[in-house]
Amino acid sequence: MRRREVIAVLAGAAAARPLDVMAQQERVRRIGVLMGSRENHPEAQARFAAIREGLRSAGWLQGRNLELLASWGDEPEALQAGAAMLLRAAPEVIVVQTTQALSALRAQDHPHCVYRRR
Repeated sequence: MRRREVIAVLAGAAAARPLDVMAQQERVRRIGVLMGSRENHPEAQARFAAIREGLRSAGWLQGRNLELLASWGDEPEALQAGAAMLLRAAPEVIVVQTTQALSALRAQDHPHCVYRRR
């Protein structure tokens, strides 16, 4: 290889490197899920799996560009604690499974919460 060819190859590699770095530094989105059931409940597990699968099929992968935070509970105290924990974690969005979970989240009276129906 001649000197110019070596320089061209090195220049090309150097130019491509920032793109690799930018791809690896993709922004991680944080999503909270407040499940109004116990974690071992089969139907709740299926619903949570459907949420994960829907996110995965849209290109959101845990550990790559997604941090999925979940809190489980079927008692009012557990839901209140889970809602408080999720709000402290400051996710971009919180998905709730049940009306009781939504009530627990609303009871936190957080100034940044906006409630929308699906």
